[in-house]
This record gives sequence, C-alpha cells and structure tokens, in this order.
Amino acid sequence: MADKTTRSATLTRQPSSPDGVFGDWVSDSGFTCKTVEKPWMGDETNISCIRPSPGDPPVKYLVLWLWSPKHKCNVYHVQDPTRTAVEIHSANLQVQLQGCIAPGASFALFPANAISTGIPETATQGVTSSVETIAKLEKDMQDDNGNQVPFYLTVQWANQVA
Repeated sequence: MADKTTRSATLTRQPSSPDGVFGDWVSDSGFTCKTVEKPWMGDETNISCIRPSPGDPPVKYLVLWLWSPKHKCNVYHVQDPTRTAVEIHSANLQVQLQGCIAPGASFALFPANAISTGIPETATQGVTSSVETIAKLEKDMQDDNGNQVPFYLTVQWANQVA
C-alpha cells in the first residue's frame, strides 16, 4: 500500500476534442479511473481544462480537501496559482463542468437528453458512474483513520509523458 502521508496520482490526457478532454487517472495505490474535463481553451476560467497546455511538460499540483460553496460539501480542490475552485467532483459530461475534473468508471457515448432535457443537446462522449467513482477515489485518498489526505496530482498529455 502507498504511503498515506504523501500521496500522489497521475492524470494522463488524450487530445482535446469538442466533447472534452478525456484521461486516465492512476493513483500511487493502484486505483484507476477515467476522467472528463472541459476542452483545452488556453486555461481560461470556466471554459478550459487546467494547465499544462498540449505540448507543455507535465504540471504537478497540490490537491486539498476543502469546502465547496457550490456543492455544499467538502471536495478535493486542485491548487492552481492561476485558477480558483478547480474541483474534483462527479459529472458525466464536460458541459456539466466549469474547469473541474470529473472521474468515471468508463468512457461512453451519451445520447441527446440522456442526463436531463437538453443535456447533452446531441450525442456526446462522457464518463459513466461518476458518483460511484468519486466515492471510490475519495476512499482511496483516506488515511488509516478514514480522513481525507492531501495529495499531489501530476497532469500530463499522453504524447508528453515524462
């Protein structure tokens, strides 16, 4: 089992598309999942995934367990010096995000109106079982007493793997 005092995970992204940026999450314990983020739009708040930009070297972020005013509960927050409220929370589609990261069990094509009326407007790629997967990710990032621990997240593009 990984050292519970200094945890880490790596998010390896595939190329950006209109449906979002899809990735593979692997933690130091061996926990894995899929992710969806906003498409790369120059690191612009609310419309883009966070750095690095495609072609840049990986970026390592500290991730803290903090209160989310939007979600009215604690969630993991990516500490980005140029962005605020970059959270790791449940969502199935990039249109449900504002620059955050959503974990899921697998990738899937969601038909129009699959989530609710108008979401998505047309068939869209996303992630499945996000609520269950975020619960597993949060459990993975607990210490032996069941407390959420900070961790480091390395974000990289598949063609830029360190």
